[in-house]
Amino acid sequence: MMARNVIICLGLVTATVIAFAPTTGNQFVRFDDDTYIVNNPHVRQGLTWSGIRWSLTTQRTGYWHPVTWWSLMLDCQVFGVDPAGHHGSSLAYHLVNALLLLGLLRSMTGAVWRSALVAALFALHPLQVEPVAWAAQRKDLLSTMFWLGAAWAYVGYTRRMSWGRYLSVLTLFALGLMAKPMVVTLPVTLLLLDVWPLGRLRWRNRATWRRPMLEKLPMFAMSAACTAWTIAGQQSAQAMVSLDRLSIPARLANTAVSYVTYLAKAAWPVNLAVLYPHPTATSANAVAAWQVVAAAGLLGLITAAALVHARRGYPLVGWLWFLVVLAPVSGLLQVGYQAMADRYAYVSMVGIYIVLAWGCAQWAQGRAWRRRLVCAAAIVMLGAAGWRTYLQTHVWRNGVTLFEHSLVVCGPTTLAHYNLATILRDSGQPHRALHHFRQALALKPYHVDSLRSMALLHRDQGRADLAVRLLQRALQLAPDLPQLHNDLGTAYAALGRLDLAAAAFRQTLTLDPQHQRAAINLDRALRQMKSTEDTDGSGR
Repeated sequence: MMARNVIICLGLVTATVIAFAPTTGNQFVRFDDDTYIVNNPHVRQGLTWSGIRWSLTTQRTGYWHPVTWWSLMLDCQVFGVDPAGHHGSSLAYHLVNALLLLGLLRSMTGAVWRSALVAALFALHPLQVEPVAWAAQRKDLLSTMFWLGAAWAYVGYTRRMSWGRYLSVLTLFALGLMAKPMVVTLPVTLLLLDVWPLGRLRWRNRATWRRPMLEKLPMFAMSAACTAWTIAGQQSAQAMVSLDRLSIPARLANTAVSYVTYLAKAAWPVNLAVLYPHPTATSANAVAAWQVVAAAGLLGLITAAALVHARRGYPLVGWLWFLVVLAPVSGLLQVGYQAMADRYAYVSMVGIYIVLAWGCAQWAQGRAWRRRLVCAAAIVMLGAAGWRTYLQTHVWRNGVTLFEHSLVVCGPTTLAHYNLATILRDSGQPHRALHHFRQALALKPYHVDSLRSMALLHRDQGRADLAVRLLQRALQLAPDLPQLHNDLGTAYAALGRLDLAAAAFRQTLTLDPQHQRAAINLDRALRQMKSTEDTDGSGR
């Protein structure tokens, strides 16, 4: 028995390392990696008391997740800003999560091979590439690790109840919330585990509900507090999309279609991308009414089937796991303009894998040929998943490959063109960068970041007159953005219009009195103006 378990674990680790090995040779991507690591002085200096204090008070990315900051600081302490070390750490966390999932299911059900199949699907599926290959998504790996750890501690608590075991569940849950708020659904998933496989709670027996619900009340309170804090943080970061800009019907439509799309990508994982544009982003991506109806109908049919087989436990529990875990990131509370994201499937797909593994095992019972067929299908499926994962890791080689792939898979989008343009600009390819900035503005003429970046590129290439026009256009859209006024001042200065430059720098300081660069620029412009006046006076 012990030898079998060791062989399963070694096989799982080996296959996962082979599939994800290319990630350790990938670069950082200029898409949150700069904010989280490359250009973040608090993280780059490693684990320090000042950095820890900063992590406990900041919501720099719209999230309060100090545990994630600590993990990245530790990587910088050990590896510096070498992407290979950071990617290697992410792969290690993914391996830990796969082993934790294997152990959790094995401890709850006693089913070794079914648990191994679920863990292998979790470890090798191409949908897992994004959170592993994207250094900035360390929060997904960490939060899942504490999620699974809390679930395992909960299983121990249900078998031998004590305050110490219960507090260990709360502690691991708290650490998970401090890594990423998506863990807020853990109390619901623990209730699902109470139904199956723990058998503590029965749907139709109200008497069995009392204790499991009471145990979860502190967890629900923690989830509510974390949710409120996260919403406030996202609003302050201006990442939340208001109802005025995205209506409830549009959100519901995208949610229904996205749920079905996740299932489709789980079954046939092709055309995976870092940016799936929201249906409202362009008319080309708009969701037809028949798609919404079809998606809602399919979800309803699957739910009905799960209810019909509810007595078996795993069909309804696995399906509800998928629905519940995805709910916070389903788009009902829209953050950003993506329709969905591969990383959101990281832990939510566990429910689907459970239904698949236990369903196949039940179908194969009592028939040798069925067992052989299921084993052969599982081997082929895992082999294909591992190969697709290996290929998908190459998409994340660097920012250029990532966003060029996104444009091929999802078609032209403003964000993909903009991010690709900034990477090309920074890598010394201004002409290619200008092409993609123009493409971004063709899709979204009021995209302020593209206007500003294109203006600065023109300014640095000696075309300050074009930069002025672009910045004036950007200021019509965002007149209260201090940096735009400062940039306009530098463009005027490059044209020799020092009076207009000084006025722009003063406006920057009016909006942001702490803007040090504007203060330096204003002082330089005033000194140049005085020098010019003195020269003119002496000449006369």
